Amino acid sequence: SSFEIEYLIIAGGGSGGGSNQTGSGGGGAGGYLNSYASETSGRNSSTATTFTTYKDTNYTVSVGGGGASVSGSNYGNTGTNSFLDFVVAIGGGGGGREYRAGKGGGSGGGDGARVSNDGSTGITAQGFDGGGVSTIGSPYAAGGGGGASAEGGTATSSPGAGGNGLSSSITGSAVTRAGGGGGGNYNGT
Repeated sequence: SSFEIEYLIIAGGGSGGGSNQTGSGGGGAGGYLNSYASETSGRNSSTATTFTTYKDTNYTVSVGGGGASVSGSNYGNTGTNSFLDFVVAIGGGGGGREYRAGKGGGSGGGDGARVSNDGSTGITAQGFDGGGVSTIGSPYAAGGGGGASAEGGTATSSPGAGGNGLSSSITGSAVTRAGGGGGGNYNGT
């Protein structure tokens, strides 16, 4: 006999980029896949298909961790994938360092300061793109990481905010998850 499982799978988020004297990009949220009720999956996509299980069959489940922190002028690290057998949520992209765009992922990492770019790419049906940078000079601000329901903010004269997450009631009450990390800027000290 078979059983249908409703799930919410979220991958590990990316870590923010590192920088010596400029802003670094915020980490992107982990990919967000939701088959519960009629709730939304990442990137404002439709509800995911339920997972069919069968009696006396083993299934592999893994919960991905967040990307490790960095120091100095380095890219942020990408988060680890989460999965229920073949249903895979992709880890969030790491934030960019100075002069470099963020990494793509479940949701994209924000771009580092001093790079003219529109932001790194999130995965279809899992998360939004990271924020870009529109002001190259002082205060050397960076873009925000993408979230499950919105793109990361673009850096102007201030850093970009992290993209919003999504709310789910799969645990019995509404909880918002999978928001992106905010970008940083140089404070002159």
